[in-house]
Amino acid sequence: MGTEQNKEIARRFVEAINAQDGAELEAVAAGELAAYGRETLLPWLYATFPDHHMTITDMIAEGDQVVARLQTSGGHGAEWRGIPATDRHFTNTGVYFMRVDNGKVVELDSLFDDLNLVDQLGGTFTLPTD
Repeated sequence: MGTEQNKEIARRFVEAINAQDGAELEAVAAGELAAYGRETLLPWLYATFPDHHMTITDMIAEGDQVVARLQTSGGHGAEWRGIPATDRHFTNTGVYFMRVDNGKVVELDSLFDDLNLVDQLGGTFTLPTD
């Protein structure tokens, strides 16, 4: 598949997460990755951040690699990283690094600004003393 087709698969992947659509996620993600999202990520994500939404703000692709810069937003409805639910609304940024093979996302890595999110939710970090 070409880079434009791979970018379309990446768009569908993000849209499936936004829609909490396990069937679409299965259609665009490889077996274990689809199962992980359907069985673990989606229930956890939407229990913790009930109105979570990602918007792709930029995307580049080369070969089978796709990188999507994301704007995320939502509310904080359940404990996350030791921070009890605050019901605060947040906006954040992040990146998905994806590898697409035969029309499916087969590898996914992500990087989000967790420090910014912790700050918006009123949490703190404690640095180790050693």
